Amino acid sequence: MNIINENNNQVSSFLVIDDDVSILQFFIDAFNEMNYVIDTVSDGKIGGQQALNNNYKMIFLDIKIQQVNGLDVLREIRRTNKKVKIIMISGYLTEDIIEEALSIGADGYLNKPLTARDIFAKAINYLDEPGLDNSHSN
Repeated sequence: MNIINENNNQVSSFLVIDDDVSILQFFIDAFNEMNYVIDTVSDGKIGGQQALNNNYKMIFLDIKIQQVNGLDVLREIRRTNKKVKIIMISGYLTEDIIEEALSIGADGYLNKPLTARDIFAKAINYLDEPGLDNSHSN
């Protein structure tokens, strides 16, 4: 889904892939609070396909997810899309997992439990990078 702020002057899009419905609801509530709408998927395979079939600016991807490993989803996305910003999320991040995710192509990571502040800090940090095209065309 497109994300349009209340002034309708900036468009972006986000996808959250996590098998924990409470985490998905947390993202929905956090983005709604800022007048944004996001796509959420609770199945890793479906989420990977949705990521490949849409032009998202940023994806929040759980490492431990139903149906498929989040790192495998990351690999699949990176095979065809090098531009989308991907932030890995997990309550079980270790140095080894972080290093592997970054080497595959993750742009960053967030540890659970999450705060809305953490989420928006990552989104703003990566989407405001110089040279990143934040426009959206249909």
